[in-house]
Amino acid sequence: MFLLLFCIISSFNVEQITSNNQSEWVPTVAVDESCKVHIAYTYPDQIHYITNKSGLWEIDSILVSGSIPSIAVTPGGTPHIVYIDNDGNDDEVYYATYVGGNWDIDTVTNNSSSSKVASIALAPDSTPHVVYYDFTGGLKIWHAVKNLGTWTTEFIPGSNIGTYSSIAVDSSGKVHVAFVAGTYGGNREIIYANDTSGSWVTESVTIDALDDDFPSIAVDMNRDVHIVFSKDDGSDWELWYATNESGSFVATQLTDNVGIQDLGYPSIAVDENCCAHIAHQENYVAGNFFYFTNMTGSWERETIFTGSWNKTYSWVDRNICIDNLGYVHVCFANQTSSSSSSTEIYHAMSNESVGIENLSSSLCPQGSILVQLNPNPFKEKVIIKYKNLNNQNQEDISLRIFDITGRLVKDISLPTTYSLLPTVITWDGGDNSSSEVQNGIYFLKVKYGEFEESIKLLKIK
Repeated sequence: MFLLLFCIISSFNVEQITSNNQSEWVPTVAVDESCKVHIAYTYPDQIHYITNKSGLWEIDSILVSGSIPSIAVTPGGTPHIVYIDNDGNDDEVYYATYVGGNWDIDTVTNNSSSSKVASIALAPDSTPHVVYYDFTGGLKIWHAVKNLGTWTTEFIPGSNIGTYSSIAVDSSGKVHVAFVAGTYGGNREIIYANDTSGSWVTESVTIDALDDDFPSIAVDMNRDVHIVFSKDDGSDWELWYATNESGSFVATQLTDNVGIQDLGYPSIAVDENCCAHIAHQENYVAGNFFYFTNMTGSWERETIFTGSWNKTYSWVDRNICIDNLGYVHVCFANQTSSSSSSTEIYHAMSNESVGIENLSSSLCPQGSILVQLNPNPFKEKVIIKYKNLNNQNQEDISLRIFDITGRLVKDISLPTTYSLLPTVITWDGGDNSSSEVQNGIYFLKVKYGEFEESIKLLKIK
């Protein structure tokens, strides 16, 4: 099945977040419950971690040598990163997490043969799950999980001659994996595996005489599976998407670019309306960075970025995610000069939210300040995101919370400097004396100069 794509006007803010004139590549991105962004990448043969959790982009730490990271974060913002490094004999999978102000590094594998290309996801209780391929006993896909401080690994049945893989964990803690099995020459297919029944069950996503590669998997709130991958149609590589929403997998071709090798590793995320969002580089040698979505009922494509030297890189399956307010985040590397060793890391965020039903939004007079709340109603805390649209004087902006009688409950502290990106603040339901407020109706008053706008909040049990 091939679906016609409609182009949409660019709706992403793109920013370059490194400027080292070095070989920085394969970035992977995740967001926490406060909508802060966390990115891991290779630079040039080490793992770097960068985040904007302080309001500015900062390289928090530099890890040991390694390559091809994959990142996940806890709701509170603790990063978990897996990557590949050589232990002096062969390649192994390593795991790093930030604990007590320091990086705690673990060895996931310790084999006599190489392990490659790991992907990580966290269960609802923040238990890390990892998949990777390994040459032990031939090419196979392995699943690793860390419980009580110890890693246990298991071979996923049906993954003989298995290579690239991607992992997702649903809201009940069940693991879902997409991987490639077979050899080049028309025998590489996408396989889906899950442990929802307590043991591994596999299912073919594609069955044809063409080569498939580089899957990325996501699971929606209904536990339906969404997979994006590349397929060799005999003359070049194209982008495909498959889902089992109807009970069995149905695949759809998204690109038909004759002579263009759409072989870059695509990445997928799904929103609260179960719509798919895909980040993809057009050509892994020389091409642009694209965004695809089916949230309008038909597939649409948008160019996020045109490379300075026509080269962008996204060689991991975790370079797109959606935050709690519904904003899409993507990351990629771009070659900034004629030198192939000069690549920088970029972050892009959508201007509009997607798939959020309980989002309150208000635009202040003159279109100067956009404020959004999620969730609303709320039980324990609400995320307040505001954006200074027209570079207004930050000192003239105030956010304050009042109760239904008009009594001031909370002054919200705001940054004093202007930012192109939205500012994200979490209100924990406490007043100015840090006492928890009662359930009921409150008003967030946004003031800019002489203009004022109010948004109603509802705190519930």
